[in-house]
Amino acid sequence: MDSSRLSIVRFSSRPLFLGKSIHYATAPDLAGNLPDPVKMTEAHCELSRRLAEGRADMWWKHESSSESMLEAVQSAAAVYEKVGRKYFANAIVTLECMTAKTLSEGSYDLQGFHTGMPRLGLALARIRKLQGRSAESRMFAAVALANLEVEVPWKAELEALAANDA
Repeated sequence: MDSSRLSIVRFSSRPLFLGKSIHYATAPDLAGNLPDPVKMTEAHCELSRRLAEGRADMWWKHESSSESMLEAVQSAAAVYEKVGRKYFANAIVTLECMTAKTLSEGSYDLQGFHTGMPRLGLALARIRKLQGRSAESRMFAAVALANLEVEVPWKAELEALAANDA
């Protein structure tokens, strides 16, 4: 993955959880707009997950005192240090190596980062096109189109990517 990816880490208030997201800075966000790294939130990103040592979300309870909140943040940061960076690195490697076939078969592990298969196909088609990998872009778009189960506002973009007209 190129250096233009974004990693957004967000803390909530009560109870505390740590959300992580992955998005290419040069790829359109979920609304189809070029992202602004300063204003971008988890809701704009293609892939997201909550921090956990296993598959279940982790929440850190705390009181309203500064000391209690600091303890919760430090505990969350320790878990991030222990497993969060590994999740990011492994998911990014998977995204870079993914093929239309692995997407179609579902034979990939994004380390708990999630989105629907058609949406992931669109994201990968956009990214591969931006990388100058047009043949791969067309294949990802074709897989996404074949797996659409409902009408979506980005279907025309998928069709254009699949036809190499985008």
